[in-house]
Amino acid sequence: MRKKVLFFFALVFILSVTLTAYAEQPLAIYFEKTGEINTDVPFTAEDFTSHYEGDSPIQAIRFPSLPEEGTILLNGEPVQKLETIEESEFGSVVYRPTENFSGSVNLAWQASDGNEFSPDGTIKITIEDNTPIPDD
Repeated sequence: MRKKVLFFFALVFILSVTLTAYAEQPLAIYFEKTGEINTDVPFTAEDFTSHYEGDSPIQAIRFPSLPEEGTILLNGEPVQKLETIEESEFGSVVYRPTENFSGSVNLAWQASDGNEFSPDGTIKITIEDNTPIPDD
């Protein structure tokens, strides 16, 4: 009986430590952006800061995967997978869709509080083709 009670308290302690650590982990929240065909979609710093939850302010972001239809640019240069982008550069991030691409891409992103990166959040980017269709 005594072993069961000790096991129970050990299990409760481990779960409470695990849940406490998880609760403090930063979170990257889902958001959407829209753009037009053959046009870059710029991000603002607020896109990332307003879609972040954490006990400490957001310090950096990164992209754990890159889009199949397009490129993520930072100051005009392609971003590499898992490249850290500091908070001061958030407004210099741009999504450049593949030429003539229209549709949606889901882009995974992670946010850091300076200690650790969050699990993946998602940015849904929709590229619309608003080109007028000529009458026959």
